[in-house]
Amino acid sequence: MNEVLKNESQDIQRLYEIYYKDYPKLREKKTFTIKKIDENLFAVGLDWINVMNFDDKDWKTIIDIDSLRDRINYKPNKDEKSMSDVVQLKLWVYEKLNEQTWEYEMFKAEYSVQFNWQFQLKNLWEKIPQNSKEYFKLWMDIWFIASRISLTADSKITQNYLKELIYNKAITIFDLLKQKQDGLVSQELFDKYKDEIEKMLPEQIMDRRFTIDSRWWSSLLEKFKTQISKETYEKSLQKIKELEIKEKEISWMLWNEFKAELGNLKNWVA
Repeated sequence: MNEVLKNESQDIQRLYEIYYKDYPKLREKKTFTIKKIDENLFAVGLDWINVMNFDDKDWKTIIDIDSLRDRINYKPNKDEKSMSDVVQLKLWVYEKLNEQTWEYEMFKAEYSVQFNWQFQLKNLWEKIPQNSKEYFKLWMDIWFIASRISLTADSKITQNYLKELIYNKAITIFDLLKQKQDGLVSQELFDKYKDEIEKMLPEQIMDRRFTIDSRWWSSLLEKFKTQISKETYEKSLQKIKELEIKEKEISWMLWNEFKAELGNLKNWVA
């Protein structure tokens, strides 16, 4: 066995032993599986079919997929959309339970807009393997967007919920300041986590998962300029400039693609 496979095997065996120590009955469950996906990333499943959660090598759960799926699939009533519907639409993916194999199958998807401005599933494309980095990253994005949506609810923020938002880097200092203004976060929590959340801002500005353009970031930065540190302000300003350049490059690329499609259409009509 080469050194890489040997180390990989040792990492997996170590995780098995950690699980068996805390949950002895798992030794009897032959379908309990752990697979190494990447360096310090392991997929854990109970049934050989579905990934239950992703762990690091120290048995720290990075994301609990089972729990998150239950949370975002909740519907207040049958006529309303679940958070899962909205999140999957934003990411252009679709998950369904295969009732023959009991596998939760995730696909890249295409949606169409109906006359009533409702979105409807149009096509399913490539299936995303569960034991893959792509599947892991997708679920991290699902968690991120679900967290952003939940921030729009007018409800008090608990410490555990705030820590989850910070873990996902899904809350910005602007969100926190707004929550404080609206009385949804206590002064104690605000003081405890303000600096940590503020320091994430420059990185968040370049995060594609925030559907906010450079102009919007700029307006927020100027609006709350006096309520954040000079260091964060200057770093964020630089990131906004970088984002403006990136946006121009994307706009130019899309324009060239549009012109090419238009040329093809003219040739086809002719």
